Amino acid sequence: MPHLRPKHTGAWATSLAQSVKERLPGLRLAGSLELVCGDPVCMKFGEVCLCRLSMALSRLQHVRHLDMSNCNLHRLPEIWKMPNLETLDASYNQLDLLPAELSGMASLRAVRVVGNPMLHSVPKQLQPLLMDQLDGTLAPPANEGC
Repeated sequence: MPHLRPKHTGAWATSLAQSVKERLPGLRLAGSLELVCGDPVCMKFGEVCLCRLSMALSRLQHVRHLDMSNCNLHRLPEIWKMPNLETLDASYNQLDLLPAELSGMASLRAVRVVGNPMLHSVPKQLQPLLMDQLDGTLAPPANEGC
């Protein structure tokens, strides 16, 4: 089973700006406030909103590993312009569905969605990529190290 984290901890950016600037292969937005909307005219102002991430996706083509765990996400972007993305960690959010568009990403080989209590089914074409089961009794992921 593929690991979701690059072995070298320095390979992870911890912000969208750092990822774009340094072109690191991993982007860890886990629990990040960067996904909280700061636009006062947006209906999601002060809440988690994918507007920043959605706008940045085309500039994140170099990212191979994306960790968006523990971000209180209710959905994922439907359009992904990340041709090099290999692993996606969307665990411990509030997702109720996964966009089928993820299955069209040729490089994507692993998706983690454990800890999304509302997610009861996954598009058939994404099922081979899942690293977890959706049985409602999922344990937290084992410590994979750095």
